[in-house]
Amino acid sequence: MGKKTVIAVIMTIIGMAAVGIGAYQLWNIHWQDLKAETKFEEMSVTYGEGTSSEGVNQKLAALNAKNPDCIYWLKIPDTEIDYPVMYHPQEEEYYLYRDFDEEYSPSGSLYLAENCDPVFGDNLIVYGHHMRSGAMFAHLEDYKDEAFYKKHKYIELETLQGHEDYEIIAVFTTPVYTGHDFEYYKFTTTEDPKEFNNYVRQCKEKSIYTTGKTAEYGQRLLTLSTCEYSQKNGRMVIVAVRMSTTGSVIHIDAPENEVQGGASDGGDR
Repeated sequence: MGKKTVIAVIMTIIGMAAVGIGAYQLWNIHWQDLKAETKFEEMSVTYGEGTSSEGVNQKLAALNAKNPDCIYWLKIPDTEIDYPVMYHPQEEEYYLYRDFDEEYSPSGSLYLAENCDPVFGDNLIVYGHHMRSGAMFAHLEDYKDEAFYKKHKYIELETLQGHEDYEIIAVFTTPVYTGHDFEYYKFTTTEDPKEFNNYVRQCKEKSIYTTGKTAEYGQRLLTLSTCEYSQKNGRMVIVAVRMSTTGSVIHIDAPENEVQGGASDGGDR
């Protein structure tokens, strides 16, 4: 066997090994995603969708009893986004690659930013992976299409204090950690109305399209964030404002029976 033949055989073996390793890695990622999705589906079936006498979702209450880090359940109706939300302020990005049971998972969990106040914060920032399988927050990418937004304007959030509904006011993409980017990830609470309103204005200015909705100081925001791959360190960001049970926006510093409406600047509902 000549030297060239030996080299060719070796290169063929190396190539086949590389293909095999790559195929295994893809299969393993898919299997891990499937395992995680199955676990979330089992949670929904096991704990149901009823509410307690205190108005707390029984599924969330049961999950919180099992793992106190589970403080929300987030759902965007008629989409694949339907997951528990974790909160572990003691350690940054604790659930980035951990599932509900705190075991390693490539898809991780949806989690509330550590710098947020889950009860009284002005802006609840929830992070999640953009998985190739379509799991977690991958479908936030669909909001680049205004037609999709018009059919999926609302976000449901089950909390340990009760049910909350949010309406989307802005959809944008942005690079992060550049030193001169829009630092939406740092805005969680403020006592300055001007700062709050300026933040909302910037979100709406960056929005891919006009939603016809806005928010004012005293209204809670919900921000969903995931990776976006059209730019370096890109993020896909959805910003929504909390609504009352009557469909108007609600102020977090006012009792439920003193809801202030009129924050909408046009559009439906």
